[in-house]
Amino acid sequence: MPRGEYGAWVSHDKHANAFAVLFDPRSQRIQRNRGVSVPAHEDSLCLKCHVSQDYERERGQPGLELADGVHCEACHGPAAGWLSTHYLPSWRTISDDAKAVLGFRPLKDLTVRANTCAECHVGSNRTGTDVNHDLIAAGHPRLNFEFANYLANYPRHWSLTAEKQRHPDFEARAWLIGQLVSARQALDLLAWRAEQASQNKAPWPEFAEYDCYACHRSLKGLADRPVTLVPGRMTGKPAWNAWYLALVPHSPGENVERRDTVRKLMSNLAADEKQVAEAARVCSKDLQTLLQQIDARPLRPDQVRELLQRVTASPPEEAVANWDSAAQHYLAATALYQALGDLGMPKQERVSLRQALEALRQTLTFPKGHDGPVGGFDPTRAAPPYQQLRLQLHP
Repeated sequence: MPRGEYGAWVSHDKHANAFAVLFDPRSQRIQRNRGVSVPAHEDSLCLKCHVSQDYERERGQPGLELADGVHCEACHGPAAGWLSTHYLPSWRTISDDAKAVLGFRPLKDLTVRANTCAECHVGSNRTGTDVNHDLIAAGHPRLNFEFANYLANYPRHWSLTAEKQRHPDFEARAWLIGQLVSARQALDLLAWRAEQASQNKAPWPEFAEYDCYACHRSLKGLADRPVTLVPGRMTGKPAWNAWYLALVPHSPGENVERRDTVRKLMSNLAADEKQVAEAARVCSKDLQTLLQQIDARPLRPDQVRELLQRVTASPPEEAVANWDSAAQHYLAATALYQALGDLGMPKQERVSLRQALEALRQTLTFPKGHDGPVGGFDPTRAAPPYQQLRLQLHP
């Protein structure tokens, strides 16, 4: 939609309303629950994500208001160097490096885009944008970001057709890059949280790192449900939140024990903060290496199918043992299914896979007005549709 980007953003994009929600009763209640006297619309912790991480620099600049919410420059970069030229035909002839010198962030690059989103939607040690357990307990929704799903549901002010012309493997590429960027960002945030705790600047353990529904669940009806034990987890110990690492692939030659080290450390509530920080940073570097390898080459249809088979290879007792794992398996399979459709999957196969995916989605959907599964997630409901999906891909 050339020249219509601003209109689409201001009319349909929730980012445009991000500052306004800080005046809502829920935002006011969160501040009261936190014991903070500063209103949400003046709180730096809120403004860094609900406006811009550079909101302080932007104060008083002509044309920029806090009321704009997460505005153009929050994502595309400071506009002083490119505002007057980015709509001209000659703009398309300028390299990304030259645009970066002008302050423009090249969001056509999926890795750059995922990094930009993850700063707020996962959290950032760089800027201190952190939705920790204290903030969640006060009423803020937890951050369970999944890049491909966000893109699929985003009210675009750009052309999806053009994106798929640039990247025929777009849906699969977005999923894979999003997984790696989000996992790396989460590990960096974990390292930062642990370092802050080691300096007595933050609480430890940080409960936002753990599976919410392990504790926040209804105890009613549990006697009628079979007990689901996740392999490798000690009964009675909280599970480290595997949302960002549930399906992240390993790089060739990567030492798989490094991720196991983080998991083992985080299964101990008394884990040494410095050891956690070091182990998380090592894993983050591994993921950065893999990201660079994947970013450099397109995915072939057979590679996308192999990815789809890989994410549905685990038996139901592992794949849908908890809501986070089940949701990640569903979102991964959906993105890769869409990619295979773009790359020529036969119609009959698409129909049967879509039916299984829809059945699985229904077991994961939260009731309206809730941020989680009321009464707790029931793996026995999710297992049959997942198994149906698995059998279709692993006959």
